[in-house]
Amino acid sequence: PELYGALEWLGISNLSPADIIEFVHTADMDNDGNISYSEFVDMLKDPDADPEEEDDFLSISTPNVNLRISSVIIEPKGEKEIKALEEQLKKEQAEYEQQELLMEQQEEDNYQQVLQDLADMEDYS
Repeated sequence: PELYGALEWLGISNLSPADIIEFVHTADMDNDGNISYSEFVDMLKDPDADPEEEDDFLSISTPNVNLRISSVIIEPKGEKEIKALEEQLKKEQAEYEQQELLMEQQEEDNYQQVLQDLADMEDYS
């Protein structure tokens, strides 16, 4: 919700809750449900850039700049929608995995039946 609100505050308003969930899942390398600073920085890096130049760019500090960021309050956005969508996606994933298991079991049963049929055919000959 905080990321969604921050992106809207920055003027990026054409995103859906699904876009936010996808971004978080892509950026969250340790799968803790949050994007740490280092995960965020890693997402900003240009994959085609020279690593030394990229590191220099990202380590630039601005000690003489007073941005007064702490006075900006960014409201979280879409918390209910995001949570509902995450629950729906988890449910769909669980159903998909269940279907996969059922299909694997069906294939195994079919394979075993073919083996049994072949064995029966050999007994008749």
